[in-house]
Amino acid sequence: MVNFALLLAYLHAIGVVPEARAPVDQFLRILEQYRSYLVTERGLAESSIPVTFHVAESLCRTLDHRLEEHSPAEVSAYVAALSARSSAGWSKKTVSALVSFLRFLDVTGITAELLVAALPKLAGVASP
Repeated sequence: MVNFALLLAYLHAIGVVPEARAPVDQFLRILEQYRSYLVTERGLAESSIPVTFHVAESLCRTLDHRLEEHSPAEVSAYVAALSARSSAGWSKKTVSALVSFLRFLDVTGITAELLVAALPKLAGVASP
């Protein structure tokens, strides 16, 4: 197999070959749609978005960005592992944020299964 990386780098540098545009990362696009959803549909203030957004991003990264392939078992395992190393208060915030994100994935048709039902029922957290 021939490696053309050096040749391409040289051709890019002298302007003969344009830089290849990176494909739009679907993961980042979905997260940006979620951020917009939090503001427009949920009415969250910009200052309250970072924690909710971080929880969604963390779930996606943990599950290797396979947003369309999430299973209820994976979601449950993720929450169980996270809760084992977090305080009860942080676990409640995390589950609340996950309820929002998983509903978003369902409403927008990104996931085929209703994943929000996989979340544990915690006192003080809105029911999925």
